Amino acid sequence: MNKFYIASSLKNIDSVQYVSEILVNKGYVQTYDWTKNERASSLDALTEIGQKELTGV
Repeated sequence: MNKFYIASSLKNIDSVQYVSEILVNKGYVQTYDWTKNERASSLDALTEIGQKELTGV
């Protein structure tokens, strides 16, 4: 099973979603989709997002 994670800035969110969709449609598994995150409202929320991203990488 081939897996992928795409790191980028928020300004590239549309491109990241586009490329992710193509890869998923080809059978790849996305380890973490940070584009679905809402803006972190606290340090705890930011820490949780960071842990999920680290695990995805």
